[in-house]
Amino acid sequence: MIVEIRDEVVSLSGTLRQNHWQTLESAILIRLRQHPSGIVLDCSRLDSITEEGARTFAEALDHFEGRVPPARLVFAAIPPAVLKVLRRVPDLGSRLPVAETVEAARVSLGLSPVPPSRAGAGGDVVIGLLGTRADEHAVALGLRLASTSRPEEPRDGISGAPPRVHLAYLLAVPRDRPLLSAMGAEEEAAIRNLRRFEEAARRRRLTPLARLERTRNPADRLVGIGRDFRASCIVLSVEQSAPLETLDLVERVVNTATCDVLVNRLSANATFTAEPETAPDSNVSADRETDDQDAEASSTGEGDT
Repeated sequence: MIVEIRDEVVSLSGTLRQNHWQTLESAILIRLRQHPSGIVLDCSRLDSITEEGARTFAEALDHFEGRVPPARLVFAAIPPAVLKVLRRVPDLGSRLPVAETVEAARVSLGLSPVPPSRAGAGGDVVIGLLGTRADEHAVALGLRLASTSRPEEPRDGISGAPPRVHLAYLLAVPRDRPLLSAMGAEEEAAIRNLRRFEEAARRRRLTPLARLERTRNPADRLVGIGRDFRASCIVLSVEQSAPLETLDLVERVVNTATCDVLVNRLSANATFTAEPETAPDSNVSADRETDDQDAEASSTGEGDT
């Protein structure tokens, strides 16, 4: 087996007959110093592999799954014959994150979760993004809320600094796929929208923290983000025709969050704009309920949100 390294891509070629994790580990650790979000393992020139050689990949996944801070390992362009062998190895095939091409794997590594700051300043706003058209309304509402809020505690020695805005895109991964799998077009769309929403936040002179969250349980993950960052509020937006699964998610967030939850329920004739910050302010009225929009607020503290 020949190992080549370039940027965040480690390429393998030839035949892999033995467990060469110790050899591969040194190459991967070197690259992680420069690319902490993760590494792409290009297998396109791997001619053949044995089940013993496949243990190399199993140990690699073990290393990444227990790594602190977290990082990802994505396998790219695995030849069909090699993939067939990998699928036969116990505890490997079912958790193998695979992308069709190196470029797809790079896109998959484009965004990494921001490590939780247990000593957060408080007052942050978490905007839950569900991958629907209603997301832009959630962003518009969350940015307006953050623009008029101030954290309860000083941050970085500055009192009254604007709160951070956490843009949490919840990418639900089916249980029959590895949690770290590349999600193709869905993941690319998530990254594009996160970058667009980040720019909208910056135009309001806010500090956006974009998060692409792979999860089996989006509701619990969103609640966890709010708890980890001691957020003052979680913001969600759903269309009137939202499926039952989405409504159940919202209900669970409302019932289990440790901070206020603001839900913007859009009417059937709600408009959708290209830029989230230009969404009409009339979506939510002062008392959070109009004939056109119905925004529900749930508070775990005293008073209303």
